[in-house]
Amino acid sequence: MATKEKQIIDYFDNIGSHFILDGVPIMEVKLPDEVLDEWLKWSKKYRKWKTHNLSFLKDHINKGENTFQISISTNDLENSITLPFTIRLGEYFMHRLHGLSIVKLRKCITVRTHLGHHDNSDYWLNYTNIGDSNPIHVHAGNLSSVIYIDNVEDTPTYFVLKDGREIRYEPQVGYVLIFPSNQQHYVKEKETDKERVTASFNLNFNNTRYDDSNGDMSITHEEVIVKQ
Repeated sequence: MATKEKQIIDYFDNIGSHFILDGVPIMEVKLPDEVLDEWLKWSKKYRKWKTHNLSFLKDHINKGENTFQISISTNDLENSITLPFTIRLGEYFMHRLHGLSIVKLRKCITVRTHLGHHDNSDYWLNYTNIGDSNPIHVHAGNLSSVIYIDNVEDTPTYFVLKDGREIRYEPQVGYVLIFPSNQQHYVKEKETDKERVTASFNLNFNNTRYDDSNGDMSITHEEVIVKQ
């Protein structure tokens, strides 16, 4: 195994990355302090728009029923350690789930973006207050996440498996879950007063860029998001 590939695998192995249940492609990963600190700083920086009279113009609109959602700017992402951590996490997830080479996965995992739109990346913060909820939904892209930033312990995340079972995940601050984008999940109505802060990202997987010796990609685009 190439040294650089081993370094990435060893790093995520050593921080305790693991699938939360055998046979279920939902991986829990502890954020490094540097990444959590960036999310905490962003949550304070972007909160100013939550109460702004024009906040609705910047709202990241999706199926969530949170008080306010807002995308992280391209400039903030490109100058962060969070972005490369996210990309490497996506590669590591694909390596563990499908046995793909991280070296050959280079440039395959990218953030889902919308060039020319103010809401230009699927990399956003959720500010959740009492009465808010997130009904059952799936995400766009191929790989998605929930990042737990502040006051998350009183609101579990529920995952609905294809066999009808539900997994109740008890979150902790400083952790991220990564999973296929078509994995159904939801959050019940928030019943406590203190604001809950989470984040999410959606990643794309470009299978045509996967570099194997035969010029063929054995894992199709569809298999990436439906293997459960």
